[in-house]
Amino acid sequence: MAAVLEADLEADLVEDLAAVVVEEEATETEEEKAAAVEEEGKGFVISDVDEDDAPQQTVMVAGATADPVKDYLKQIGKVALLNAEEEVELAKRIEAGLYATWFQAQVAELGIKMSIKVLDWGVMLDLCDRGEVNLFRMGWVVDYADPDNFLYVLFHSSNKGAKGNYSRYSNPEFDKLVEEARVETDYAKRMDLYQKAEQIVVDDAAWLFLFHYSNSILYQPWVKNIHMPAFGDYTTPLYNVWIQK
Repeated sequence: MAAVLEADLEADLVEDLAAVVVEEEATETEEEKAAAVEEEGKGFVISDVDEDDAPQQTVMVAGATADPVKDYLKQIGKVALLNAEEEVELAKRIEAGLYATWFQAQVAELGIKMSIKVLDWGVMLDLCDRGEVNLFRMGWVVDYADPDNFLYVLFHSSNKGAKGNYSRYSNPEFDKLVEEARVETDYAKRMDLYQKAEQIVVDDAAWLFLFHYSNSILYQPWVKNIHMPAFGDYTTPLYNVWIQK
């Protein structure tokens, strides 16, 4: 039943997406289609670029597409049945493209014109390492459960570039608080120092904080002793899980 339901939902999704794309492509001229094909061949897509003199920001998005709907339809047209790895990769590309276009619409309400430039992950990291981007989307998954792994790694001025501080943020007051917190042995005092440092980052708008992921685990009732660890679903221990029917 689950397999049939999933197939029906996917069919409905494809049908809906196809209708959107068909309607959109009907308005395209042959010149626009040719230009789009040429642009895709370069390995990245730049969208919504106005021809006036207004200043424009470019956001770098790795592994995304400027049109996630078209990308999805192209992929399912090429592959009759995607394997698990391909499904995950495709989902990531669609997700990244949707976030980029959503953010583009948000800043447009502030009068900021933004284009989207899609890059391979390695290329984007290299540009961020060298500080050659003016705006980019990045995420972070904690390595160990401590504020230090966020604040020191991502914002301390000694970590500019490849060490983690891609935004090249620098504030002596922030650095001082984090450095004190790193050697403080009293837990309450340590947390107080990190909270003060965190507030400085927020006030300085070093980043535009968008969202925090939530995690879920889906499992059958006959799978026993499975639980969500603090680090998220990808670290779920399976060495002490059993099946009981």
